[in-house]
Order: sequence, then C-alpha cells, then structure tokens
Amino acid sequence: MWRGDLALSKETLSPVDMLIFSQLVYSSLESIKYNDYGKTLRELYSALYPDGAPGGSSFVSEDVFSLWQLAVESKRFGDVKLTEFVSRFDTTQEMQFAAATFEYGDVIVVAFRGTDTSIIGWKEDFNMGFESPIPSQTEAVEYVNALPAFRPLSTVSSLFSNKINIYLCGHSKGGNLAMYGGAFCKHPKLIAGIYNFDGPGFDDEVLASKQWSAVEGRVFSFIPESSIVGLILGHCGQHTIVKSDSVGIKQHNPIFWHVQGGGFVQASENSFSSRLFHGTIHRFLASCPKEQRRVLIETAFKVVEASGAADANEIFPGVLLHFGEVRQILQEVSPEDKQALSEMGRIFAEAGSASFSSLVGKLLRD
Repeated sequence: MWRGDLALSKETLSPVDMLIFSQLVYSSLESIKYNDYGKTLRELYSALYPDGAPGGSSFVSEDVFSLWQLAVESKRFGDVKLTEFVSRFDTTQEMQFAAATFEYGDVIVVAFRGTDTSIIGWKEDFNMGFESPIPSQTEAVEYVNALPAFRPLSTVSSLFSNKINIYLCGHSKGGNLAMYGGAFCKHPKLIAGIYNFDGPGFDDEVLASKQWSAVEGRVFSFIPESSIVGLILGHCGQHTIVKSDSVGIKQHNPIFWHVQGGGFVQASENSFSSRLFHGTIHRFLASCPKEQRRVLIETAFKVVEASGAADANEIFPGVLLHFGEVRQILQEVSPEDKQALSEMGRIFAEAGSASFSSLVGKLLRD
C-alpha cells in the first residue's frame, strides 16, 4: 500500500492513489446502506465483506478484496469517507453505471466503475463505436453535476477560497466516464485533475469539442505496455506507458502494473502487439461507417442473446451449445457485413483472442 502511514492530502496525492480509488469502486458498494454514507472505509469494511471473502461481479473481485484489506488497515485510506454512491443497471437503455465519492480533508475523489462481466455492460462499451454519448457518459455528467460541492453557486464560489480539490478517476470504461464527466459537467474549472487508467478514448467529434479542449491539460492517462482497451477510439492526450507483467489483454488488470513510490515504472513504448492492434483497429474503424459498426455490433449481440449467456464468461460455451441458432442469425447477414465480421475476428486474433477469430470464422463459413 503506497505510504499507508501518510494521511491523504493535496500535497501527497499521487497517480497510484487514484488507481487505488479506481479499483476500490469495483467492490459491491451496492451493499452499503444510505444511512452509512459518511462513514470511513474502515467502518464500512465489515458491511462490504461480511464473510471476510471476495464478492462482486468483476474480473478483479479477488484483487479488489485484497486491496480493501490493505486499505482499511492503513491510515491513508482507512480514514477516508465514502460520502456518495450510485449504481444504475438498465437493460432497456443498455447501461451499466456506477460511481462513488470519497472524501478526506480538502480532497474529494470521484471514482467511476469500469465494466463488470454483465452482457449489458459489454454491449454498452461496444456501443461507443457508433454512439455518443452512451447512457453511462450522460450519467457521469449528471453525477458530477450533482456533487454537493457543485451547488448552489455560492458554494461553488467558496470552493476557490476554501481550496477544496476535486479529482475524477476510473479504470477501463470508468476512465472514459471520468474524462467525459469532467469535460461536459457544468463547472469543469473546479476539477483539479482527471485520471484515466487504460480507458478507451472518444470519437473525433468529442475530441474536437471546446469542452474537451478546456480540460485536456488536466487529463492524465496511463496504459500498460500491451494496452488494448486504452487504445480503442481516438487518442485522449499523452499516455504514460507503464511496465506490466502478464501478457496481452491480461495487462488491462492493473494488479500487474509496476509501482514505484507514488508513481509507476515507465516503459519507453508500447509492445509490438499493442502497436499492431492499435494501427489495425483504427484502420478498420476508419473504413467502417458508423451505421455498419452499429449493424456489426447489433449482430454480434444477437449472437450473444441466442447463446443464452447472462455473463461474459458464458458466451463461448453458450454459442457452441446453440450453434444452429447462432449460425442462422449470421446467415442472414449481408456479404459485406460478413466480411467486416471476419475482419473483426482477425483483429481480435492479433490482440490475443484467437479463439474469437476461430469461432467467427467457423460460424461464417459457408
């Protein structure tokens, strides 16, 4: 735990702190009762983990549990208060959203949760390829706008004199939401910094907006050497490349990132596989109109629906179990879209998902 003996403050705040908050929000904060908001993380731990064991529905649940154990034992994080939490899951809107507000002294940190393993969460992520804003981005703006520090205007003015420091952060989709919420909120000048950890970027329209230009200098992005997720869509300023263990998409889990003090051990450049994926996916997106992207994504998730999967881990077994139904869906796809789906399979194979490529090829084969 980074300087667990040192109290949190503007002077000691570091990128590693922001990554820790970005991971703590992956826990099942839904179990915390409204009346308990305002309590310290140390006080909330037993309610969050009553069995003293991991829980939740994310790919980092066990790692987050271990992180909470370390956090509550430290002065630095144990005394931090959870003052707000919102979680919204809407299948109709295809939205999976969660955010929490942490406070200590003159520091307020809003952490946005990344994607869980739900199909809806993954569908919303893919929708970024043709839709802006997605529902979670709109929710992120509303969440930031609803911060008590943002209202009323007299309170906003007092923030400058009292030197309250507001930071936004998130990992994966959470990083994208932190950037979007900070750029498009009603008082972006009050945001001291935005920390994005391997989160996807934006389309050209957002990157060209005056809202983005106004906050870009306060955005700090970090990606692992073999980044995949953080290089999808448009660049969001300069990235700090972090040395990481593991390989390929597994580096998306920051438990493998190298930490030194309050910062990260930097790498000189992305891995060859990451650069290859980045170039290939951007060429593909540039050649694929938004309407075709929509058709491809809708088709892909029709396949998921036919598989009966409710969780990302169930997709491949479900597709094989319902192979005939899935094959029928894909037979109705136009030749042009079949070719595009095959190209998607090839791209993801280059990113390390060879099983996906093999499955797509088998399904599309006449």
